[in-house]
Amino acid sequence: MKDGFPGKMTCPLESPGCDGAVLSASTEYEPSSEVDATRIELRSYATADAATTGYKALAKQQTQRGSGLPPVSLPNVGGDESMAVSWAIHPSEGMTSATGASSVVRVGTVVANVYLRDEGAGGTDLDVLQALTAAVAARAGEALLDQAPAAVVHL
Repeated sequence: MKDGFPGKMTCPLESPGCDGAVLSASTEYEPSSEVDATRIELRSYATADAATTGYKALAKQQTQRGSGLPPVSLPNVGGDESMAVSWAIHPSEGMTSATGASSVVRVGTVVANVYLRDEGAGGTDLDVLQALTAAVAARAGEALLDQAPAAVVHL
């Protein structure tokens, strides 16, 4: 990374965990519904301590989301720290019911947030969240070690 690059970085929606981030990137897949979505956000920090601070801020935001369901157990996702939550959005005027789940994982100086949302009240498939989070964590580890991409999603 060159000195002074990037000069200024703005995280999406001024979200928690942006302080100290030197790079932020995200991608989202939304097939045919405004409710169904998969989003992956990545943030890179100059130090592991800064990444830990960013991880804690993002994890706190996720635990305050939705209906306040208890944390979800995601064993074996890799990384140095990880957490996950699920929630339900109940129907209201102009809004359909939906469920969602998200995870936050820190791998060294990288923090990733994986977010799934599904239309309907059937529940988000936590196996998919686990597999996607593990693949993102593995790829972050590979990138930090300057290794060629080999991480895949195992369902």
